[in-house]
Amino acid sequence: MKTSVRLHIAYAFVLAVCIALWAQPATAAANAQETAARAAIDKGNGRYLAALRAGNARGFAALYAVDGIQMPSSGRPIVRGRAAIAQQTADDLKTTTYTGGSIVTTNVAVFGSAAYETGRYSFTYREKGKQPVTATGRYFEVWERQPDGSYLIKVDAGFPAACP
Repeated sequence: MKTSVRLHIAYAFVLAVCIALWAQPATAAANAQETAARAAIDKGNGRYLAALRAGNARGFAALYAVDGIQMPSSGRPIVRGRAAIAQQTADDLKTTTYTGGSIVTTNVAVFGSAAYETGRYSFTYREKGKQPVTATGRYFEVWERQPDGSYLIKVDAGFPAACP
């Protein structure tokens, strides 16, 4: 009887060790995937800010997937597709100059080929003939992993703290 109990305990221990070892690579792979996504997203966010400051509508739109969606917080209609995002941004830049800003990522989660990002933003801009304004808020973005490992914005939604 004692041998049988010991044998069951030994089997349970071996099973627990196997499960722990099996789960370890999956966790390590998920962490590596999130780390890679976070690095790509941080790079993309830097390019996002740089394109706005430079007044570069095409460079800005290039950060979006061909079928990307921009959901303006201003109440304007959803902008669908990279070409439409480029045109909308070019139109905005005719009357608005971005002078600064920050994007602070608070969370990144990866599921399959999509990375979900949340964070806080602050954009300082000046409309022609007006004083500079700083808009702040939170955002949610879905980034889509590309075959080369880079990420492009699939969905971009901002939620202002207060509308200027």
